[in-house]
Amino acid sequence: MSEEILLIGYGGVGAMYSYILTKGGRARVTAVARSNYATVLEHGVDIQSPKYGAVKAFKPYRVCASVSEAADTETPYTHVIVTTKSLPEVNPTSKLVGPLLSAPYSTKFPQPTYVLVQNGLGVESDLYGALKAISTDEEPRLITCSLYLMMRQVSLNFVKHSGLDTLSIGMYRPQPNVTVNTPREQNILERFSAILSPGGTEVVIVPEIQRIKFTKNVWNSVMGPILVLVGRGARDVFVAPEDADKYQAAHIPADTTPSASQTVTSDMPAAFPTIKEYTLPLIYEAFQEVAAVGCKAFPAAPDDGVDGITPYIAETVMRKVAALAVKSDKDEKLSILVDAEMGRPMEVEVIVGEMVRMGRRMGVPMPPSETLRSLTESKRMLEETRRELAEARERSQLSPTHTFSALPGFYDRPAELKAIECVLAGEPTFTVLFGASSVGKTALLRQVLTRSKYHVLHFDLRIAGFADLASLYMSLSQQMEAFFMSIAQDSDMPGYEDFEKQAWGFKHDRLSVERRLSSQENTGNNSLGDIKTSDVARLLELFQSSLLYYWNFQPALSSTTKSPSKGGDASSTQSKTRQPSRMKLFWGRRKKAEKDKAKTDRTEGNEEAETGEKEKAPPVKKMPVFFIDEAHKLPALIRSTDAMKCLLDAMLVLTKQDRLCHVIHATSDPFYQTWLRQLNVMQHCKILTIGDYPKLETRKYYRDHLLPSVPPHLRPRLDFEALYEAFGGKLAHWQDYIQDFVNSGGKLEVKKCSHFLQAHALLNLHVIHSSQSPPPDAERSEAARNDGHNNNASTQALHQPSMSGIPTSGTGFRIYSPLQVTADPHAAPATFQQSSSSSTPEPSATAEFTAMQVLKVMNRFAQPGTRALSYFMLCREMGVQAVDGMVRGRILDLRWTDPISKEGWDPRIASMRFRESHAPAERGAGSSGTMVNEEVPIHDVHHLQTPQRATGQLDLTESVYEDNMIPLSDAEIVRETQRHWERQGAEEEEDIVGPKLVPTTPIMRFAMREVVQEYYDDEDDRTVSEYASLSGPEEY
Repeated sequence: MSEEILLIGYGGVGAMYSYILTKGGRARVTAVARSNYATVLEHGVDIQSPKYGAVKAFKPYRVCASVSEAADTETPYTHVIVTTKSLPEVNPTSKLVGPLLSAPYSTKFPQPTYVLVQNGLGVESDLYGALKAISTDEEPRLITCSLYLMMRQVSLNFVKHSGLDTLSIGMYRPQPNVTVNTPREQNILERFSAILSPGGTEVVIVPEIQRIKFTKNVWNSVMGPILVLVGRGARDVFVAPEDADKYQAAHIPADTTPSASQTVTSDMPAAFPTIKEYTLPLIYEAFQEVAAVGCKAFPAAPDDGVDGITPYIAETVMRKVAALAVKSDKDEKLSILVDAEMGRPMEVEVIVGEMVRMGRRMGVPMPPSETLRSLTESKRMLEETRRELAEARERSQLSPTHTFSALPGFYDRPAELKAIECVLAGEPTFTVLFGASSVGKTALLRQVLTRSKYHVLHFDLRIAGFADLASLYMSLSQQMEAFFMSIAQDSDMPGYEDFEKQAWGFKHDRLSVERRLSSQENTGNNSLGDIKTSDVARLLELFQSSLLYYWNFQPALSSTTKSPSKGGDASSTQSKTRQPSRMKLFWGRRKKAEKDKAKTDRTEGNEEAETGEKEKAPPVKKMPVFFIDEAHKLPALIRSTDAMKCLLDAMLVLTKQDRLCHVIHATSDPFYQTWLRQLNVMQHCKILTIGDYPKLETRKYYRDHLLPSVPPHLRPRLDFEALYEAFGGKLAHWQDYIQDFVNSGGKLEVKKCSHFLQAHALLNLHVIHSSQSPPPDAERSEAARNDGHNNNASTQALHQPSMSGIPTSGTGFRIYSPLQVTADPHAAPATFQQSSSSSTPEPSATAEFTAMQVLKVMNRFAQPGTRALSYFMLCREMGVQAVDGMVRGRILDLRWTDPISKEGWDPRIASMRFRESHAPAERGAGSSGTMVNEEVPIHDVHHLQTPQRATGQLDLTESVYEDNMIPLSDAEIVRETQRHWERQGAEEEEDIVGPKLVPTTPIMRFAMREVVQEYYDDEDDRTVSEYASLSGPEEY
């Protein structure tokens, strides 16, 4: 029966023993491959060996990426073999196998036998203590090994083996010099040997393994540091290269008396005479020191037949090293040298450090060994420093990943640009910019903020650089450092180079936090998770201090400036106390400087002629702006309420209190206002709302940008008014439709375009999902009462949807939102799919609105002239949960203020719009696919002989003479009716006080009419819509 083996570490040793165990047929191996997991899983491992032959694409029974994954098993492991590097100061073995020592594995299965195939001394103590803490009843089954396996890992999945393959095994005991195995220990060792030996490895069972490990460590503790210091393999020390003739031998004085060490090493091979003369004796002396430690630590035990370590081991090991080096491949290197070359942590402490500490305990002086250890550590630190410097140079040459520039293809929006500029021109404020998705908020802000008079600290949460408190601190620190570094390097602001020091402040604060976390990690604490809200608060305080220094800073003028004037200005600036409204003074000073600029230039000429000196005015300071795009994602990214409150309060301090910079949050989630209100922040903020493009600007965009891209033979198929009815002022939808229209050869209808189909599907999904289960009787009766109460009965009677077959409640169709407004603003944001173990369903488990409620809202928006609904009035009628659910479901958009530009029909140009048939020379856009209506001033209209000429309003019921009438086409009659409803809708919208509800997009409004129509009864055959039969019949 095969044993279940877990092998941790899939480098060269791990790959070899995974193959040997599998080849023996007595083990089923699960391997944990960390750095080469993907490669091993896909391609397996190739092995080239004179003993085992050429093995291609070998894979063990199971490959895992971590010990945690391997611990998730239904079959217990009998043996766990660890073949990783022993680095107790970096990753202790007990931490490496931690998932096996803890629940659920430790509670389901007994602890396996652990086998440590690792170099060094004392590598077992950490794991032994962890196992002893789990079970004090019996001694842990812990085998430790001394491995002689000449191989090297050429690549992630290729291992080259030289033939030597011997493994000495023994039980680890904390007591020294126990030279006899107990029957239990012998049984454990023989069982493992019986698993490994059939594969071909020579396994030797020894009663005291630490003697054998020490003997091997004699080799490693001396040769390892020396080879790392010289950066060459052992063959390069003992074997001369083929081109040795070109190397000039060093002169050796003839009267030099050979030392005892030189006498012993005189007949050993060496690459060069200088190595024989100086290096080999040093190596031999280090071997002698190590042998002296072994003589005291491991004496002979004659009664047990165990020999002690003698001083002769020094010469024996050194000659063996030389013989193996001569026979070895020139590319073979000790593992510690490979680690040094690859920049990986080296096993210095368990190989050299433990030997030195053992010598101190035994009272054996070890100057050469201590020197080699110190030199090795020094070289390691120097190599790390060199790599860090090289990486820093590389990073400095990389282009910045955090970019902020104007978006290409921006179509001008004068009213919105002016509104944002007016906000930024005033005193610093906390501004929240609302607007539905794809209305152009980001494009507008970038168009303004990329101008040369602003310094912007920008965070785009679409690709946020943080997702927790730790990464928030790091991202803020790095961006604030870059912010002040950009001020120091700004070519438009000479004299501000001093702000590089302000940037250093953020860097050193970050480094101090990293050092603190590093020390905590070394003591066993977690890493970046220990960043506190106080760290973020200190960072924001540092930002406040740097901004204060920025506004008080006066740059040094040119060297030709008069020194008395310069000194007077500086002293006067420092003596002034900061006024509460610093920005008023600054902007007033700026305007005064611009106003007097010409006068100053004229007077400077005369002064220069008289004094020969020229005085330059300091550059105008740029306004700092703290801009967060998609700000509604903040609560989902930062789950710490204290940190969020700290961040928002700091922004209020920077704006309302100290007037240091503008703060702008752009969001497409209207409930961000509610969240800020709950955190007691919103009342200090200014709100701007961005809507879609007005009809006039949309017409210009269509005429100047879209129509020229349409082939001439397809243009007659396009009707601006019909398209505007569908897409409104959403230019992104216009672009997509026109492109698809051209690609389809002019055959694409609006109701077959992608945006309409998505809106139509979303509305139906909401209706269907909210009507899957019948509501309670109480809800049903309440719905009936709500239906009976109708404030617009005359309008609703035009189109009354069928009530049959439509349940009014269900599970609802959920749409992800990072912001969940709750009664408690300090509660963590809800996840997409909430679940509850209790029997009472969570609020999110049922529909927030009924099918009839959403159909009633759609029916209202489907009526001519209905442009918006009052949010509070609808909440009183249907309930806050239902209305907010429609907003969260992307059916409606909630606007807290009116958009800057009027959307759709603009009452300001109502008097300039007339029916197309008034122009006798050419037909209007309603009759032609390519014609675009131009504005017709009232005084240019000579066809009207009625009072409507003065008002611009068209009264369709007023009588006129037949000879003054021009017949209307069917399309023009529809168009005039639409304009009548547009004017009425605009007037009704202006009468709404407070927040308003509108469809999320114009195409959503267009789709509402289609969906509502599908639910109407057919008056001709009295049939019911197919949608009404999706649920069981239920009379409303």
